[in-house]
This record gives sequence, structure tokens and C-alpha cells, in this order.
Amino acid sequence: MAFTGKATYDNMDAIYTDITPDLIAMVARDATPLLDIIGDAEFPALSTKHEWMEDSLIPNRFANQGEALAADTTIVFPASATVLVGDILRPEGSSERCLVTAVDANTATVTRGYGGTTAADIADGQTINIIGNAALEGDDAGANLTTSRTRKYAYSQIFTKTVKVSGTAASVRIYGTAQDEYNYQIQLRLREILRDLENTIVNGVAPAATQQGSDSVRRSINGIDTQIVTNVITHESGDLTETELNDMVKTLWDAGSKNIDIMLVNGIQKRAISGLIMETRGYYADDTAIKNTVGVYESDFGVVKVVLCPWVSEDEILFLDTGRINILPVKGRAFNHKPLAASGDYQMGQLVGEYVLEFKNENAHGKIVGLPTT
Repeated sequence: MAFTGKATYDNMDAIYTDITPDLIAMVARDATPLLDIIGDAEFPALSTKHEWMEDSLIPNRFANQGEALAADTTIVFPASATVLVGDILRPEGSSERCLVTAVDANTATVTRGYGGTTAADIADGQTINIIGNAALEGDDAGANLTTSRTRKYAYSQIFTKTVKVSGTAASVRIYGTAQDEYNYQIQLRLREILRDLENTIVNGVAPAATQQGSDSVRRSINGIDTQIVTNVITHESGDLTETELNDMVKTLWDAGSKNIDIMLVNGIQKRAISGLIMETRGYYADDTAIKNTVGVYESDFGVVKVVLCPWVSEDEILFLDTGRINILPVKGRAFNHKPLAASGDYQMGQLVGEYVLEFKNENAHGKIVGLPTT
């Protein structure tokens, strides 16, 4: 569904002349692929500071803190992990199981080689999986494991474009069209302002201080590229490889993100992804066309659509779960045309819109950076 700039259930006050949804849809299909995929938000933002809640499950894996030899009976876990008496542990890459018999601060006392398995050394930083908790029959209730929700927020950004034409130009028709110059300029500015919105959603950055804005500080959107900090793979050398793509999807899958649906790329990286298939592709003698394009990447961990977007940095690929992304207009502030008073022989107006990016669960998205651009 094409992005119209509106919220589905926002009955916009008829203060200004509205811009027709048909016109916006026509522009959006050509200029804003990410906005098109995300589509319209169900509801508008009710304030310049838009807030939402995020929650998560208690992690069931952690990195071992320090080496634990096969004969050791204690395992140290990070403060971010929750380990309980009765938990059965399995070090990654090992067949050993351990039973937690006591917990003191960040140290768990364990029975090594539990259930007849063979104890083995556990390296510093080795991942340990918590299989589950084995409770005693008739035992008292365990500790409360309720997690605290995280309150997130983002500020809106105002987008404007001004239109001004002479009285004469506004009165005559453009050759070859049924439009006057003023309406024609509105369409051009609308194309530009939608382009600016998508570019901002990808690359925008908020001010370092006073993000709520003031009479001297402009509110600006923190874009997707700026916000992704947890799952970042830095390309080392050579050309892009399929392994890198698969590694990133696996990283996100390991983190619990199972719905990565698009890779957002620029022209250079789109060609690099399409080039991955050329060396193994065969052709028959009667083939008259060379096909060198990849539109969908079927990884070991899901199907991801490759989406071409001119605003993504040339050395990056963004991996996004678009179900966690919303672009909301502030209530009554979807893109509209506001006539301005003229003090001379001209017609003047302004396109105005105010939007906020709701980017949920930053650690559910990822990016590859430092890719070759030639």
C-alpha cells in the first residue's frame, strides 16, 4: 500500500487545503520505496514527543565470565543474566550439561557432567545456554522474574516547502497540461518533500541536546541508520560475500528477531548482491537475455526482500523488520497546503507536514558497514 502521509484513523481538521491522496500515492510509488513498504500508520502521534513501550523476555543464554575447567564447580555469569537454582545449563559446542545447585551474586555452583554427560573445559566468553529449570516437587514458589518494560520516545520533525509564482504565471495554463503554474509547482515541491521525509527516516540525526526543540534548536528525527548500534557487522576486505549476508540474518535470528523482511540497499550494493549469482549461473545456447538480478534472498533463517533505495549510504546494507517501524504524522499535521498572504502581484503558499519515526526494538535490526563502493 502506497504511503499517503496520513494516519488511517486521523480525521484531519479542515484548516488548510488538503493535498489529494491520489497525488501523494503517485509520487510515493516512484520516489519513496521505504515509505511505500511501511505504509500509513494506524494512528497519528498526539504530541511532538511520541512515546511507546518495549518489553523483552529474560535471556536464556549468557557468555561465561572467566575460564571454568572440567573439575571446577562454579560458573560466573554477567549481571545481565538471570540464573536460578535448578537451571540446567549446556555450554555451546559441548555435550555436557550442568545443574545449578546454588547461586551467590553472579556465581553459580553447579554439578558438572549432570545426567551422565562428560564434563569439559568451558572457555572465557563461551556461550552457555539455559535449557530450562527443573523444579522440585512440592517446592515453594521461586523468585519473581517479571521484567521492567522500557519506555521509549522520539521527537517529531517539521518539513516545509514554499511555493511562490507571479500573478501572471498563476493565471495561465502550462503548455501541454491542464494545470496552472502554481499547482504544477506544488506537485514538484510535494515530490521533494516526500523524498526528504524518506531520506530523513534513513539518515536523519537528532540534535545532541534539547532534542525537544526550542526557539533556537530545530527538532529533527533520529534516523534508522543512526539508531542501529547493537547488530553491526564491519566488512573487513574484498567483495561482499553471501556468507556476510547469512551471518547478519543469523545474528538477528539468534537475538530473537525472526521477521527481517527487507535488505535496504543503494545501487552499488544492489549490484554487489546480484553479482553473487553470476559465477554459478549457467546459460543455454538459445538464451537471448542475460538476467543478473536478485530481488529476494532466501537465507537459512528466512526470506528477505532486496529493496533498492537511493538514500542508503553506499557502503552499507540495512536489515530491517518493517513490522517494527512506523512513520506517524502528528495529529492534524499530515502533509497539507497552506495558502500564505501576498503583499504583491504573486500567489504564495507552503507545504507543511510534521512526522515522527517510531523505531521499535533497535536490537531487532542490523546493518553491514564498510563495504566496497567501487
